Amino acid sequence: MKKNLTPTLILAAALAAATGVAHAESTVELYGLIDLGYMYDHDEAKGATAQSIDSGNVSGSRFGLRGAEDLGSGWKAVFQLENGFNADNGTFAQDGRMFGRWAYVGLANDQYGELRLGRQWVLGREWGAAASPFGIAWSRAAVGTTFGYNDGDYGSSGIADNMVMYRSPKIGGFEAAVGYSYAVDQADEEFATRDNDRMLTAGVRYGKGPLRVALTYEHLYVNEQRNTRTRQVHNSTNWQLGGSYDFEVVRVYAGLGRVNDANAGPSRNFEKDNAWTAGVKVPVGGAGSILASWQQSTNSKIRVAALGYDYELSKRTDLYAFVNHSETRDFALDEDMGRTQVSVGMRHRF
Repeated sequence: MKKNLTPTLILAAALAAATGVAHAESTVELYGLIDLGYMYDHDEAKGATAQSIDSGNVSGSRFGLRGAEDLGSGWKAVFQLENGFNADNGTFAQDGRMFGRWAYVGLANDQYGELRLGRQWVLGREWGAAASPFGIAWSRAAVGTTFGYNDGDYGSSGIADNMVMYRSPKIGGFEAAVGYSYAVDQADEEFATRDNDRMLTAGVRYGKGPLRVALTYEHLYVNEQRNTRTRQVHNSTNWQLGGSYDFEVVRVYAGLGRVNDANAGPSRNFEKDNAWTAGVKVPVGGAGSILASWQQSTNSKIRVAALGYDYELSKRTDLYAFVNHSETRDFALDEDMGRTQVSVGMRHRF
């Protein structure tokens, strides 16, 4: 008798398989994060205010499975499956995907690096966090509000399907990576490769002592037939450079970005859009940190100021509060539209 395995049954089976699976040569780990908090959101463009208990105000709620098997001679088989979910209502995020944040398998070697196959983050998203104390999270305070990994159409919010990626070993603090997606959005995949949107992502980063720096690049190769739709869609490129330096009493952040021919977001209205950001993270009282940043884009005229506070109750649990205010230019009305968010909440990692 043939049975239909629903996503819920498959998910339950995966979690059951993860319990207690560990021995000398292989490991499987169940991990996750839950972020819930109060959110006040006033949007002038919509002419409305929303108050709610929201999931992922600071970090996207998620759980996942990751593991490795020792294959001998320094080689390991590795995998990661990571689900994003909305903790306020229990639904799947990432357009309902079961493992929408990560889903890959690969081979790794400390000397030669790592090769991964599957759904993965583009490097502009993964390494772009180096440019801001708020990283790619903290709602509109995130660097993705102005940086191009969100607007170039490089997968859903910078996560691409059908990707092969090579990541070099870390040598003297340096690390490089390059990836190629044969079909950025698996849901729209056609039989012929030329009929799919394809994407290249590459980057190099340095992290040693107080200094962190990352340079990344994305290039989207669009199937030209998409231009027969209701709007033009273009080949798009995105450069990002960001970093920080820890002076102990304060960590200082800065970043620059440039997206050409963006296909989403406010930047899509321009041939090119430059952005920059600057910020600080100040430790307070041992367990707390104050975060502040400013970011701005040139042609799309986005400006965002943000202030936050994070207090660690333990290594796994923290409390947070933040306020941000953004201005986005409505070129049709020739005026700026403001948006203000205020949030307090809690994160717990397991």
